[in-house]
Amino acid sequence: MDVQAKGAVTSGGGPAPSVNAGTNADETVSRRGLLARAAAVLAGAVATLALPSVAEAADGDYLQVNQHKLQDGTSGTGVYTSGDSIKGGFAKYNSGVYGSSESGYGVRGDTSHASYAGVLGWSLYGHGVKGQATNNGVGVLGESAGTNTAGVKGHATGTGSRGVYGYSDAALGGGAGVEGYAKSGNGVYGWTGGARMTGVLGEHKSGGTGVFGRSGSGQGLYGVSTTGTGVRAVSPSGAALDVQGIAKFTQSGRATISSGLRERLVNGAKVGTGSAILVTPNGDLGSGVYVKYAVRTGATQFKIVFSKATTKAGTCSWFVLN
Repeated sequence: MDVQAKGAVTSGGGPAPSVNAGTNADETVSRRGLLARAAAVLAGAVATLALPSVAEAADGDYLQVNQHKLQDGTSGTGVYTSGDSIKGGFAKYNSGVYGSSESGYGVRGDTSHASYAGVLGWSLYGHGVKGQATNNGVGVLGESAGTNTAGVKGHATGTGSRGVYGYSDAALGGGAGVEGYAKSGNGVYGWTGGARMTGVLGEHKSGGTGVFGRSGSGQGLYGVSTTGTGVRAVSPSGAALDVQGIAKFTQSGRATISSGLRERLVNGAKVGTGSAILVTPNGDLGSGVYVKYAVRTGATQFKIVFSKATTKAGTCSWFVLN
């Protein structure tokens, strides 16, 4: 049995072809064919309704994303795309993207690519990423479990810019701009490849101490150089070196002087061709006996010459200045 449908509208928006019972077979549609066409139209409408729409919120309002079940049965967020998962639009006075959690992370970013960051912050004039904390919390925390890497890394390419900058506005308590702590390594380590630059530079602009070292039982300040100067003190108008307490030098010592000696060899000191050798008797070595001079006899040896043979035993203190 044939049926007729005139003026019907298809999913494409145009009129359906007329079908009349008892007319040309090309213009006749069976009931089964008509039902198949109606089912196709209905399926297309359902598929259109199932597509995700763009999630928008007014300026200053929240955009709520509900939970749903993923294919593996775990709970996740209800937004996922192949591009930006969630993109915050322009907000004139409020946050483009805001995340909040009572017991987890407010916002979390992950990546498995070695050249990219889990979270990227960018700013044309202000801070790319800013962390704030109250109630004795930490504004920004960086952690790393890798070998020879860093928990926090700062990188700067601009002229005179700093890779990491620390600032403290504490009026009381002497808060530090930057503090370093290590359980078994160096608390703060600085190095540079620039010519005539310093690995660590300390400067005080109000007449205080540029670099201060303190230790309960070890060295307050320790300087080492393989071929250069371990510690250099310079002052154009003041004291280059001010020592308060006992001064100890490896290029100094005490030589034992026996009775009847006219000269005494001292070994162990580094003596250069231009070294100054200072020798002082620590007591009476005999009537008319004094140190006539001291002279270099080798790279690690010098000789003390007396005015005449000693008649008393004693000691002489010496100091080699290179």
